[in-house]
Amino acid sequence: MIIDAKNKLDAELSRLETLYYVSTILYGKEMRAKYKQSSARQALPVTFRSAGWEREVAHNAGHFRVIVGKILPQTLRETILVRMVSALEVFFTDTVREVYASRRDLLQRQGPIELPYAKLVSMQSASELITVLVGRDCRSLTSGGFVSIEKYFRQQLHIELNNLAGFSKLRELHDRRHLLVHRLGSVDDEYRHKYQSAKRRLSVEQEYLLTSIQTIREFSAALVNEVT
Repeated sequence: MIIDAKNKLDAELSRLETLYYVSTILYGKEMRAKYKQSSARQALPVTFRSAGWEREVAHNAGHFRVIVGKILPQTLRETILVRMVSALEVFFTDTVREVYASRRDLLQRQGPIELPYAKLVSMQSASELITVLVGRDCRSLTSGGFVSIEKYFRQQLHIELNNLAGFSKLRELHDRRHLLVHRLGSVDDEYRHKYQSAKRRLSVEQEYLLTSIQTIREFSAALVNEVT
């Protein structure tokens, strides 16, 4: 059922929210504790020890405060954003599978397909063939970006994603994820032109992250309603 795809996405978003809140709270507590311990000896490095592991994580207490108060939370938000967009892409492919499970008539296309002869003769039923064809469509969706996803839903499922709440924001979110993954956030000319941005590097602030999570929730609910 399509609602299962939505529940799967919501569960992942809730886990990512919890990860962010719990981590930043613990960062803050550890920062205050270590800073208090090290403030009397500012010049000494801050070291963490665990079973079979020891590492100097900061040159001194001030350096540690910057790392835990700013650098680690920023890195965490960027990491969460990357996984968050991956979860959205999985939601798209899950939705496509659920639609075809109920509407096989939407698979009736005129274009040719290519399958290895050995693969074709190994299939035991038409259902197995349909599963293979849908799987090919889903793989192409995740590799083509939001333009391909939007085009696919319009042409094959007759759903206009850009009419749903939040889709334009998700398009920018997807482009930001691409820059974080492939350029560590360094902005290219395409992004600057597309979004009229003068930034040289993209960051993921707390407000942006939490707003994006809410946007995904609202958009996915709208898509479920449209598909239904």
